[in-house]
Amino acid sequence: MSGKSRKIWFFIAIGIILMLSLPIGLWWGNMTGPSYTFNLKVHSYMENAYFANTPELMIQQLKQCREGMEELELTPNMYDAYFAWDKVPHRQMLYQYQHIDSIIARANAVIIWRNQNYGNDSADMTPETLGDVYEVKMDNLRGFLQEEGWSDWIANGAYYANHYLIYYLGELIGLIWIIIWIVPMVSLGWYSIVKDDDWASEERRRNEQRQQNYRFNRSH
Repeated sequence: MSGKSRKIWFFIAIGIILMLSLPIGLWWGNMTGPSYTFNLKVHSYMENAYFANTPELMIQQLKQCREGMEELELTPNMYDAYFAWDKVPHRQMLYQYQHIDSIIARANAVIIWRNQNYGNDSADMTPETLGDVYEVKMDNLRGFLQEEGWSDWIANGAYYANHYLIYYLGELIGLIWIIIWIVPMVSLGWYSIVKDDDWASEERRRNEQRQQNYRFNRSH
């Protein structure tokens, strides 16, 4: 590898570092900033509700989850979208709040059912059957909390789209950034490969010329 080629590959290595700096910076900034805040205020309560073993605890955690959304200033008119054509009802915070309220209402219904049937001697079901039905009802509630993804996904998207747009569009920004850097780096690498033989030949020719000049000077 010629000296010129080594210099080019050195600059390519520097370019790769610079190319990766923005995506890594965005990832780190998100993990230690918005992502942590959302998990702290909202998503952790959603997970707690999912693993709750009583409807009362589930309701408590869901209410805290809802309060966290409000604390993050996620209003009902916000969307999990930035572009106008993506702002549709199923991505609106209004639906997110309605969805959580409906799960709370279902959990309250389970409490009413449990209180009416447990300890009731006139109940048609045995205690074992009641327990089985109770677990099925709890599992059904959990199904609403995590069905092809967590039920706070609208809030998560709306949080980024309205408060941290750079992270919401992070993948697109990162892709554009990498393309901007990778095109000249690939071109430089290809140029180095193609020209390396020419540079090496030129270097050999110069060395031979210097040796000839040296021998000529010594003979005279």
